[in-house]
Amino acid sequence: MHRINLKMSYIFTFFFSFLLAWSFGASQVLPQEKEVKVLTGKITSHFRPYVPITEPLHKIWSSVNQTKIELVPQNVQEPKLENVSVNSVLVRSLNNGRWISFQLEWEDSTEDTIIRSERFSDSAAVELPLWPQQLPDHRMGSDGQPVHLMLWKASSQRSREENISFTALNYPNMWCDYYPFERFCESAISAAACEGEKKKVVAALAANNPIVPGVGRVVEELYAETWNNVVSHENQLARGMGKWKDGRWHLVISHPMSSEDERDALLEGRPKTFASFAVWDGGSNNVGPRKMTADGWIELEIGQ
Repeated sequence: MHRINLKMSYIFTFFFSFLLAWSFGASQVLPQEKEVKVLTGKITSHFRPYVPITEPLHKIWSSVNQTKIELVPQNVQEPKLENVSVNSVLVRSLNNGRWISFQLEWEDSTEDTIIRSERFSDSAAVELPLWPQQLPDHRMGSDGQPVHLMLWKASSQRSREENISFTALNYPNMWCDYYPFERFCESAISAAACEGEKKKVVAALAANNPIVPGVGRVVEELYAETWNNVVSHENQLARGMGKWKDGRWHLVISHPMSSEDERDALLEGRPKTFASFAVWDGGSNNVGPRKMTADGWIELEIGQ
């Protein structure tokens, strides 16, 4: 009996060590060589007195020319993406001197707004360099050369629109006799008491993780200097809205052209900068680094 237990102990130790090594290897951030590409063509942010900050289907967009951006699979950071399911994204831009808005449009046969172990959300991002005079790597910035990311998630938008919890949205048929997270908040005497109870059962909230499913912003602002140095902005000023219609996403992402946040790309008074873009197709298991990106920076001319 002792020999059997000892043998099983060796097997368990070996298996656990293998899983630990595999997990570390799968999640570790690989060294990144700086690659700066500038694509041909440009996007013009046309000046208009009115800018539809959260209206991706506003009629004013039809008066603005589109720029077609070809997308390629992210093949630098693990886990990489092998094939693209969205070949390109069409980009328009408007500004009124105070706000700048980007309208993104792409084909997607399915509207993916649910997050489970086997399902992921459609998402998209606009990326701007903080210092366009010295461009960083277009994929996630470079050491000492940061980028400003504005990330929209369809799942976060739906949760906000329907004012529904992550659990109820993603697991509508779940039943239990007692779930302290939601049961307590139904009768909580204060918002602070409810938040305290949430942290007891949602570890990410207790750890002050800004990326918590079901409570995230529609558009989240991030600061990145390569893949292993990504920080959520303390001041979240970006706004946006996506509409899925007839097999296409129409999305607008907007941000003030000036702010006091040193992590924002400041555009007020600047005649031009550069931009890059990324798209996640939830129906094709795109999540995290598994995404489609522009193959470089594209010039962004800012109309005055």
